[in-house]
Amino acid sequence: MFTQENYPICEYMKDVTFQDKYVLNYMQTNFILVQKDIKQKDELVNLKVYGTSTTYIISKEAK
Repeated sequence: MFTQENYPICEYMKDVTFQDKYVLNYMQTNFILVQKDIKQKDELVNLKVYGTSTTYIISKEAK
């Protein structure tokens, strides 16, 4: 999930959605979770982010 600090939707996802035990368990069981602040520059991924929070779901085959 691409986020930015002090942005209400990102804070809600972090503080509410991903604190839900059902959601967190499902996500951890089925996915590798990565959170990236869009203001930090590095080459972690080459995906377009049009706003936050942006979530990409990528298969094991990287599709």
